[in-house]
Amino acid sequence: MKLTPGGPYDAESIIEYDPQLSKVTTIGTLVKVRPYSQFFLTAADFRLQGDPIVQLPSHQIRGIVGYGDLTRPGFSLSAGVSYDILQNTLLNQFVQVSYNRGCCGISVEYGRFNLATVRSENRFGFGLVLANIGTFGNLRRQERIF
Repeated sequence: MKLTPGGPYDAESIIEYDPQLSKVTTIGTLVKVRPYSQFFLTAADFRLQGDPIVQLPSHQIRGIVGYGDLTRPGFSLSAGVSYDILQNTLLNQFVQVSYNRGCCGISVEYGRFNLATVRSENRFGFGLVLANIGTFGNLRRQERIF
């Protein structure tokens, strides 16, 4: 369910039920606010309690703060963090900076992932966008924050 009351507010809620486990496995809430024209804040709370053999239960809180818009000319900046309360672990952090002009744009991103035994790494991304031609680099459009 997604609520968009208009203006600077959005809210989303998700509930997933697993019929094989006969229980609710995911409950999540996400709130987005644009307090000023170019600034935005996002806060999220997700609880995952699926099959404990496949995935440990987790309670994640996430936050993103930023300025700008990737689809408009100008400067954009965003940063975020995810934390698992049950595992007492900082899951990831990221910072992305972009600058767009009418004909081209550039994006640079740094991310740190810490998913216990599955993945623990630093990631650097770069993308150069040329209008009507394409994107060059390792930062693909779907990985961009905006």
